[in-house]
Amino acid sequence: MRIEGQSDAEIIKASLKNPELFAELFERHYRVLYRLLSAAVGDSEGEELASEVFARAFAQRQRYDVEYGDARPWLYGIAANLIRSYYRDHSRRMAAYRRELGRTASTVEFEEDTVERIAASSQRPILARALGQLRREEAQVLVLHVIGELSNVEIAVAIGSREATVRSRLSRARSKLKSSMYLGSQWP
Repeated sequence: MRIEGQSDAEIIKASLKNPELFAELFERHYRVLYRLLSAAVGDSEGEELASEVFARAFAQRQRYDVEYGDARPWLYGIAANLIRSYYRDHSRRMAAYRRELGRTASTVEFEEDTVERIAASSQRPILARALGQLRREEAQVLVLHVIGELSNVEIAVAIGSREATVRSRLSRARSKLKSSMYLGSQWP
């Protein structure tokens, strides 16, 4: 069966009869998903989560809406859910460790951990403070836009929201970052 030049939707649909064709979707999108997930959770966990994205996508491929030719928003939606689960589980583990050890160490939040991996080293402390001030939803759309290089429409599909909501969150995130970065650059 011919795969070259076919849309993601056509490949997913064809993979229902010939499961091995799904490998083409993996070849097309693994690297960018790995890059996004590695920026969010680290290289080793990013590799594991990127593989999990495709395992889940393969298992759920019969539910894919073939009206969408590009599967990136669908795959990024799965990735966003895995990132949320990763940090929720991480927070629970950290809370259990603190209880066990009787310490009051701070929990690593999604925004701070993401910044540590994507910020330029000279701006890392300033960017960490700025991104840490964003709401989780704002940080999520910012990461999908900057690292994932998704459009507002694709982000909306990925997170199950309206495009207007994505635009609003992205605008607020940019505004807050710009303000925080300006103020932060004057911090000692």
